[in-house]
Amino acid sequence: MTKAERLYGIGVATHLWAEMLYPDVLCLKAKLAHERIGVLNTAHYMVKDSGNVTDCVNAFKFNTNLLAEMGILWDQKDIT
Repeated sequence: MTKAERLYGIGVATHLWAEMLYPDVLCLKAKLAHERIGVLNTAHYMVKDSGNVTDCVNAFKFNTNLLAEMGILWDQKDIT
């Protein structure tokens, strides 16, 4: 499993990100990390991979902070 799959989910087409605009990639990464956190949090607490949850939360925060620095506010309503 690659680092991108660990943070954003299995089967993420990261090779397509090179052709997208940077703000769009950051929004997509924030959306995917948000969804991945939801999936990981459905596991029972005894078998939950808390390290992966923490990594996904950090990736989400990082991407949304970069968007904020560019003046783009990411909101959960943007998830489609």
